[in-house]
Amino acid sequence: MINQTLGPYVSACSRDIGLVSPSNTRVLDVKLDCSGALESTGDKWTYGSCSGDNLMRLAYAADEYAETVAGINPRKFRHHVLVLPRRANEWMGSTCNWAGTAVLGFSSPAWTYLWIAGEVWDSPQVSVFV
Repeated sequence: MINQTLGPYVSACSRDIGLVSPSNTRVLDVKLDCSGALESTGDKWTYGSCSGDNLMRLAYAADEYAETVAGINPRKFRHHVLVLPRRANEWMGSTCNWAGTAVLGFSSPAWTYLWIAGEVWDSPQVSVFV
C-alpha cells in the first residue's frame, strides 16, 4: 500500500509526474458569512443555493477570503477545490444533490474549480488530483 498522504500517493501513481507538495498546495478553513457580495464585482452570493452562478461566486468569495484574510494569492494556484459541509443539499436545495461538480478552464488563466459534497470527500472513490 502506498503512503496514504496525498503527495506520495499522487507521485507514486503518476510515476513521479504529478507533484503535490506544501510548496504548491494550500488548505484553508474558509469562514464566510451566510451571504454577501464580492468585493471585486459586487455580485451577490448566498450559502443557500447551488443554482446559476452562485457556486462560482462562492468560490470567488473563498478566493477573496484567501487573499484578504489568509494573505494567500489564489491566482498562484490553478486548481481550487472546495469541500461543502455534510448535508449541504438539505439547505442549499436539490441542485446540490451531487457528489461533486467542476468548472474546468473557465476562469482566469485556465483555472479549475471543483466542489465536493461533504458526505463523500473522505470516501476512497473520491480522488482529487491537482
